[in-house]
Amino acid sequence: MNRNLRILFLFGLLFAGLGMSSAVRAAQSIFPSALGSQWHYRVSNGQHYSDKITSRSAQGFTVLYQGAVAYRMRWIKSAAGWSTPDFHATGSVSPESESMKTHVTGSGGVVIPHTRFWKRGKRWSFWYTTRTTGSTGPMTFTQTGKITVRNKIVGTRTLRVPAGSFKCFVVRSVVIFAGTQAVAGETIPLQVTTEETQYYALGVGLIKRTDGKTTTVLARFTPGK
Repeated sequence: MNRNLRILFLFGLLFAGLGMSSAVRAAQSIFPSALGSQWHYRVSNGQHYSDKITSRSAQGFTVLYQGAVAYRMRWIKSAAGWSTPDFHATGSVSPESESMKTHVTGSGGVVIPHTRFWKRGKRWSFWYTTRTTGSTGPMTFTQTGKITVRNKIVGTRTLRVPAGSFKCFVVRSVVIFAGTQAVAGETIPLQVTTEETQYYALGVGLIKRTDGKTTTVLARFTPGK
């Protein structure tokens, strides 16, 4: 796997986990919290995955992601909104494949702002610092860096997906990875930038996400209690 593909793989896992992060409990919320809420998504490449809230407390809740891999994400609330210190899995170390592991070394920012901030022109960002180790055949590598996600609400739009028709906020996101990779005694600077558009609906959450190569849509939403 070349270095850019490794980074894009991390981005894919990040957004698979964060994608569910936008489902909700009530019509006035952008983010989920009802125990048992479940979302099923279809991806244009033939894959599919689901997210389910499996536990809840006064501080936040935990979501089980099940797709090509399975993991849990903790979400923590604040006055500004929701964040997760776990990047895309519970704990500081998460297996991504037989030959790759990512350690989260730091995080900051709000992933999903409080509902009162959702209006055209709103900007926010969040970040993670990571350390990934792995191997390609007999060769091992270490990759360190910072992932920064910059978001902006650019408008509203009504969308129809398999789960129904929804009036959505349109969010443009720019994802930047800046870091280095050490392999075979050589340190290589890395910088990769990707962009995607996400659509969120009050009372439901993430409706659609596209990065120009693949598109993810909500196939079914089951609210919790």
